[in-house]
Amino acid sequence: PLRSPLCKEMSDGCSFTELLPEVQEVLSPHFSLVDCCLGIGPDLSRPPFNRPFRNLGQKVTYVPDSKVIADDLDKSNQHEIRLSETSFVLTDSIEGQVIEIALEGGIDWITPITLLFHKIFASKWTFLVAEVENGKAFFHVLSSNGANSNRPKIESSEPKAGNFSLWIVPVSKIFAIPAPQKKVKIVKRVVKKKSPIEGTEGANDGVVRKIVRKKKVETNEDTVLTRKSNGTNGREEENEIKDIPKLNGNKREDSDMEIATRSEKSPQSPNGFSDTLKEMNGKKEKLSISLDSSSSYPILHSSLPTSNSSKTPSSIVNGRSENSSDEEDISTLRREIMERDKLRRIGEEAMRKDSITRRPNSRSPTSALDAILEGKAGMNRGATEGFPLPMGRSGTFISHPSVDLPPFCILSLPQPSEIPVAALQIILRSQFSFEEIASLRIIHPHWDEICGQILNGGYYSLLERTDRMLMKYQRRLHSDSALHYAVSVLTSIQVHILNPVDIMRAALDEGICCFPYGLIIDRCISMLDQIDQMVTTREKMDIGWEKVGILSKRASIHYRIHLENVIEERMGTCARLKAAQRIIRMDSMIVEHNVQKLEKESMRSRDDLKWELEQMQQSYASLKKENRQLKADQMKLESRVESLETKLRSICRLLS
Repeated sequence: PLRSPLCKEMSDGCSFTELLPEVQEVLSPHFSLVDCCLGIGPDLSRPPFNRPFRNLGQKVTYVPDSKVIADDLDKSNQHEIRLSETSFVLTDSIEGQVIEIALEGGIDWITPITLLFHKIFASKWTFLVAEVENGKAFFHVLSSNGANSNRPKIESSEPKAGNFSLWIVPVSKIFAIPAPQKKVKIVKRVVKKKSPIEGTEGANDGVVRKIVRKKKVETNEDTVLTRKSNGTNGREEENEIKDIPKLNGNKREDSDMEIATRSEKSPQSPNGFSDTLKEMNGKKEKLSISLDSSSSYPILHSSLPTSNSSKTPSSIVNGRSENSSDEEDISTLRREIMERDKLRRIGEEAMRKDSITRRPNSRSPTSALDAILEGKAGMNRGATEGFPLPMGRSGTFISHPSVDLPPFCILSLPQPSEIPVAALQIILRSQFSFEEIASLRIIHPHWDEICGQILNGGYYSLLERTDRMLMKYQRRLHSDSALHYAVSVLTSIQVHILNPVDIMRAALDEGICCFPYGLIIDRCISMLDQIDQMVTTREKMDIGWEKVGILSKRASIHYRIHLENVIEERMGTCARLKAAQRIIRMDSMIVEHNVQKLEKESMRSRDDLKWELEQMQQSYASLKKENRQLKADQMKLESRVESLETKLRSICRLLS
């Protein structure tokens, strides 16, 4: 399996919080309502999920093909989420942070999220997504290679918009599908036996030596010549085995000239068989040396075939002349050795680059969002790094200490910025003096703020306690003359100690700075405790306030020399900001008043216009009525005129 922490590669580091606005921005054009936030995920034991576990988990393992890696699969303490017949997801069901997304009024969310992850992550990535749509639950695995889901495919003419609830969690481990093994192509050629006259000079031992010239091989394949005894006619065959990857991954060039010793079996050469055995033993030793050297390196790829690793080179070489399948075993063994050596070098290179780019002095490793490396280069890195803890638990991410942390780091101690504020305040107030608190302000800006608040609170409580004690003892002074010394000491404390440093009161009230002189607060509190003890026990005690008065004067001088200009400048800036805020408020009030005035005028003008329109409508109706009446009168007059004309015509006709 491939393991890798999810870290974002587009910048120095990015967390889930930084990923939320980008997800919301890419989904907004496709949905009417998009809501993104961080949460702990859904309760998978309740409907509509109905799973035997509760959470999506922190360590999520994706198995794309269970048939190929069934032997390497360990389901102990894991819960299975089935995606298809051959693919599923394993989770430890530990509660962690996930990205929660609520979508309304849209159709497709997979495409924009996939495009966003392709844009953000430079290399490969994989996420597990739990989806609820209209009361139905589905699980998806989105990766750089595509998406896998248990949603049934429904063929519909037109998709309908719906509401979705999504929970996204990164996948920490992937069982990569091993690449199919290349078939070794074996080409056999038979070398005809030649007479000794055509060869070179032979020795008396019956061995004929011949010079064989070969061309340089410039491809990625080696040509290995193996000889096989025919057994019937005493001839030997040379087998040319191609498509075998080179050892160490380098291009090897064969020498231009190789001297091949060919043994001929004959009754006259009894030493031929012994020479053949010597040659085979030499090859056996070479193979055993290469096996020993390769076995000293760690096997980084668990998907490499190991069925033939138990076969020794001696058994392969000795059985080579008996069965042709032994030659295939030899080629498979060589290919394993070459692949393992190549993977070892790739892993060493990846570790070297990772050690160079990693920060050596950082207590916290990189962020929680990185691409999942599924290739061979990510295997070694995945073996040395673990999946980080989710955000929100302790505020930090802890990786493998042997890789990411120096040996002297203590992982159990939190960083200064990670201690809760309430706990830090309780510890500082109960375990440290004000002088120590003043010196602890340099640790971290958060500590500076908290220590400053504690110092200001101590200073104000000191002033209140001094005033209360002085008023109390002054009221009792007429009845108890033994309080004269206590009243005089309290008066000296107020006049000679608290009054010189009271010039900082305005800055403290405005929140510009804190009271930095914690030693004065400690000494004054100690003197007030002595005064209370003296009044309670009625014992005369010598309280030396003079040294504290000198400290107060020195503090006043230090403030005037080093702090007064800066604080005055800050107070001026604060006053300018307050004035600007007042001006802005006044402007807003004026604008609001003008707006209200304009609204009233517009309403009045609108009412007037409405009244005028109503009057015009009424006049128009009356005019229409009058027009109808006039038309009726016109028609009556026209009819009378016609009748008079007919009468006149008839009279004229009678008179004529």
